[in-house]
Amino acid sequence: MLTVILLTVVLRYVINKMVLLEKIKWGKTILKEAKMILHMMLYDFELVFLILFIPFMLWVISGKPSDWDAIYIVGASLLGTIFYTYSYYFKTKDV
Repeated sequence: MLTVILLTVVLRYVINKMVLLEKIKWGKTILKEAKMILHMMLYDFELVFLILFIPFMLWVISGKPSDWDAIYIVGASLLGTIFYTYSYYFKTKDV
């Protein structure tokens, strides 16, 4: 359970860094725009990994069921993680 809490804290950190990068004025040159896109892509890969890894860890914590329980656990935790990610992202972006 501690692992899921730690992954959620890392998820919040990645989202905060993404919002911070979006607020920086990078300039209008192509090189600066490419640099911003590269930085954002690195955080996007981390974000996708965390969104997929948190439901996996919850499946492991629940005892690795192999029937319909696994689908319910992984599906509900995946939807919950996606909902939490987008709501936290838009909440921090508007501040």
